[in-house]
Amino acid sequence: MLVIDPATPMPNDDSGSVDVVNLVRMLTRLGMKTTIAAIRERNSPDAGVAVLARILGPDHNVEAISTVAPSGA
Repeated sequence: MLVIDPATPMPNDDSGSVDVVNLVRMLTRLGMKTTIAAIRERNSPDAGVAVLARILGPDHNVEAISTVAPSGA
């Protein structure tokens, strides 16, 4: 199951992040392999990935996906 979030869920910061983490844990208990992909701007650090990976444990894949801002406008 792929879970895409606009920012890395940080359960210590907001209740929506707690909901995402609990959803991923529930899906795992149901036997699904889960990946959380947090979208971030290109070249911006995402320290939250390491924190979230530590919270969820080794059964989950947590990644930050770089996006490229559209040129022109």
